[in-house]
Amino acid sequence: MNDNQWIYFLKLTPTLSSDYLVLDRKFKSFGKSLVPIGLKNLLCSVPSTGYVNIFIVIKNVEEFRFYQKRVVKILKYLLRTEKVRVYIASSFSNDVDFHLIKKDQYNYIKIPVSFEYLCGSISKSIDLSRNKGHARWPGGIRSTFELVG
Repeated sequence: MNDNQWIYFLKLTPTLSSDYLVLDRKFKSFGKSLVPIGLKNLLCSVPSTGYVNIFIVIKNVEEFRFYQKRVVKILKYLLRTEKVRVYIASSFSNDVDFHLIKKDQYNYIKIPVSFEYLCGSISKSIDLSRNKGHARWPGGIRSTFELVG
């Protein structure tokens, strides 16, 4: 089964938000599935090789406080080790290092936006990052001539 069809939905509250079911339905139309996961389980499920896709939605002040207190340090570590690709949808401004943003592992989407646009842009970004490693020149190695004599 393809690992890029799974997107971890990081829960910032003990209960699952009501938007999860709508987002999951929209992602399924793009061939992806959301998997709800807590912070402890996320650390256990990060692979030693490769990466996982994480989707975080910050809608209110309580979620933003939890994100700032608990998630940011762990997220910065996982981004530096290139174990995750993060997609954050929030109306709050985030303070992530700019050199992490340049590596195409961190994507920020300002809400409010439609669910269709949000899920479509994340799905396209995942597909592009998956195909980025396969874009190699098919011609092989350029031949060289040696001078004899």
